[in-house]
Amino acid sequence: MNPPFSAAVQHVKHALGFLDDDGTLVAVMPESVLWHSDRATVEFRELIALAEGTFAPLPDDSFAPSGANVRTVLLVVDAQAGGPLPTHGWHHSQPRQLDLFTTT
Repeated sequence: MNPPFSAAVQHVKHALGFLDDDGTLVAVMPESVLWHSDRATVEFRELIALAEGTFAPLPDDSFAPSGANVRTVLLVVDAQAGGPLPTHGWHHSQPRQLDLFTTT
């Protein structure tokens, strides 16, 4: 996937919810995901590390032909049943919450 770089972490986390438990997510992300210190990005890096995902730097001129001169990395992370990623299967295995506002 190639999420909008201004919201890359949020888009990738959302995409994980559609990933099968044995799936692989590959995303082009801005290099800043490696060093931003805001809470969401730090927690995202920790989640990827728990899942043994990798961030591989891409060459600086990878997207120059399209007019973009931005440093990028390629995220590759594999999902596993029972693993740390909030995948599609993970969401379905969570206990259902009692809806206190339902009327019957």
